[in-house]
Amino acid sequence: MTTDAWLRNAQDEIQRKAHGQHLAEQRSAENQLGLVVAFLHSPQLRKWRFRLKGKGVDIDSLSPSALLVAIFKEVDEVVNDAN
Repeated sequence: MTTDAWLRNAQDEIQRKAHGQHLAEQRSAENQLGLVVAFLHSPQLRKWRFRLKGKGVDIDSLSPSALLVAIFKEVDEVVNDAN
């Protein structure tokens, strides 16, 4: 095997590994987002989603991060009212 062929093979191997790592990270991020979305729609948060809907918030149109922020604000409001 010539030096050029060896270098090409090594570069191809590095690119394959980098691409595989990128795909693994992307799948991991998608899985993490799926877990967050599942938690946001879990029975444990039903009360808070119901309260937001009662205030006229269209929670179905919110992104997961916006829904999480809205729930945190609602929890904070309830805690502050209790104090």
